[in-house]
Amino acid sequence: MTSILLHTALMCGLVVLQTVAFPSGLVRGATPDLALILLCFSANHHGSYRGELSGFATGVVLDALSLAPLGFHAFIRTVIGYVSGVFRGKIFIDPILVPVLIIAAATLLKAVMGYGLASVFAPDVAPTVFSGRFGIEIGLNALVAPFFFALLKSLHLIRTGRERFDYE
Repeated sequence: MTSILLHTALMCGLVVLQTVAFPSGLVRGATPDLALILLCFSANHHGSYRGELSGFATGVVLDALSLAPLGFHAFIRTVIGYVSGVFRGKIFIDPILVPVLIIAAATLLKAVMGYGLASVFAPDVAPTVFSGRFGIEIGLNALVAPFFFALLKSLHLIRTGRERFDYE
């Protein structure tokens, strides 16, 4: 239970940091989504239940900090947490390629779901989802993912003394 709370608190902190420290983005309005990377890592190693809970809590914080309707990001992050957790124990983390693929797929899923929800609830906003900024965001997320996964894996090793995660 402490692992869920720790990861969720860290994800919420990353969401707040990203929205406050980089409101206009790092590269042409885009920033790497560190909370999404942590969500995928956590769900992949701890399962879909933890991914759903953390994704929902992180999404609610993101909804509160953005102009999106309440539940928009919460729904998207909950689904991404679930999907990432379904592959728990089935994907073995290659240090470079697998984190890049997982995060690129999660970023694409985030954009597709965002486009779908926006086209239903705000049709005038929907066409702006897939833009040059989206391509930069996928690139930044894919670039940061291997380093972030390695950092998180080493922090887990330091904290628990075990290299492998418990698959309960």
